[in-house]
Amino acid sequence: MPRKADARLEGRILDAAYGLLSARGERALTMRAVASACGTTTPTLYERFSNKEDLLSLLRRRARLNLFSAIKSSRNPEQVCRRVLDFFASWCYACPFESKRLEKYARHYGNRIAFVGVNTDDFSSDAKRYVRRYGLTYTIVREQGRKVLNTWGGLPIPRIFFIDRDGKVIGQMQIEEDLPRFVKRLASEA
Repeated sequence: MPRKADARLEGRILDAAYGLLSARGERALTMRAVASACGTTTPTLYERFSNKEDLLSLLRRRARLNLFSAIKSSRNPEQVCRRVLDFFASWCYACPFESKRLEKYARHYGNRIAFVGVNTDDFSSDAKRYVRRYGLTYTIVREQGRKVLNTWGGLPIPRIFFIDRDGKVIGQMQIEEDLPRFVKRLASEA
């Protein structure tokens, strides 16, 4: 008798991949590790995803959908997400400096703090080029227009918010020293 296909396998694969990515970073996300974590074989994984980039692409899409779903259903900014939220654009003069600093902190605290960059009011190709140029590895979502940014106070950007585990905004970056101060505070709560 032939085996039945597992209808929930793709969801288990994505959950396992997301868990590995969150806990140990992108380097730990190998096809073999994902297959092992979700209880399947590597060949079965390759039947659904041709390579790691395909898997990462779907994980990024899932993260974007989750973020925008949370944003749309929220009545105010405090209910959206937890940790560090950065609004930026490729045309913003000050954004590269802050993006590089956020990347440094994301690499150090990424296992305890979620860093989310919201590229706003930008062309897709410019946004992708910006992310590659500055080597950003934290979660990046793209907003067409400024609707979400305006919910958080609008221009100027960059706008960086620090959100505790209860979803409460504990601060907004006003001066350079705010970034390490609030990130360390969030890390101590994690």
